[in-house]
Amino acid sequence: SVAKPEQIQRFEEFYEKHWLMIEPPEDETLRLGWLFDRMEAAVVRHGADFIVIDPFTEIDLELRSNETERDRINEVLTDFNRFARQYKVHVAVIAHPTKPSSKNEREAPLGYDVSGAAHWKNKPYLGVTVHKDPDVENFAQIHVWKSKRRDPMGPTGMFIMRYDENSSTYKAAVRAEYDALLADSRTGIRGVAK
Repeated sequence: SVAKPEQIQRFEEFYEKHWLMIEPPEDETLRLGWLFDRMEAAVVRHGADFIVIDPFTEIDLELRSNETERDRINEVLTDFNRFARQYKVHVAVIAHPTKPSSKNEREAPLGYDVSGAAHWKNKPYLGVTVHKDPDVENFAQIHVWKSKRRDPMGPTGMFIMRYDENSSTYKAAVRAEYDALLADSRTGIRGVAK
């Protein structure tokens, strides 16, 4: 569905009030020093309390000659954790998994499946995967595979969300409905939810 003018205006007002987008110039490489300087400015000058880095693969890790990617990822994730503690903010890093083989695309990738290192599983306080099963349209699996602090982060487990075309958002869904559509799709009936 197409957004109404008043919906667009409300979104733009919300965006202006609550979001600060930081991007390097198109002709520059995204370097860690630049990123941390901008993150600090966002917190100190603008009161940011939640920082999203998306995607991690855009960052130049600036490997030293004797350093592996795995070692560098460990350092960088440690630096993100240290920054979050120092400034009392949440830092969410969006990291994409290695490409699954065709037989595994139905399984949700977890922390160990992110390209680069097992540090993606071990370092975060909260690890979440959003996975869209190719057999069931308009649904997503939300896998919380790590939660160091159950309060206030919540439990681990899988949750189901359903895409709502009217609002262009995902909303909590009933697991039984998803499971039925999944079973139908895997027995030859295409599982399309409207």
